[in-house]
Amino acid sequence: MRPRSIILFERLFLAMVVLGLVNTGLAWETSVARLAVHPALRDVAPVLVLAAAVVSTLIYALLWYLIARRASRVAKWIYLALVAVSLLSFGQQLLRIGFRGDAASLIATLVLALMIASAVMLFRRDAAEWLGKRTGAADRPTA
Repeated sequence: MRPRSIILFERLFLAMVVLGLVNTGLAWETSVARLAVHPALRDVAPVLVLAAAVVSTLIYALLWYLIARRASRVAKWIYLALVAVSLLSFGQQLLRIGFRGDAASLIATLVLALMIASAVMLFRRDAAEWLGKRTGAADRPTA
């Protein structure tokens, strides 16, 4: 049976992914326009934005599975690295352009808060013990 902290991690994580996809939809035009300013990318900008959304969602789905279902310590640390990069990127964006207060900015802030909250769940005692006792698929040595 999975511990309560892992179940909470899973719920927060999945909410973060769903809100991230909503935010992708809200920021679609802006994202496509940023890429389309480059002449070589003008025609493929929508495809690139979609591809980035699909690939990032697949990566997060894999991390969710490995952490929440396979108790992978390696996946945990990869996720924590992504959380750190997201936090730094968010801070950098705040310094560069400030907080706009539009829906996309508010959702991005909520996504980051959910990311941090889900990461904190991985350090609670029951989650740490569960991740420490079990060996996830990514942790098994290959012979």
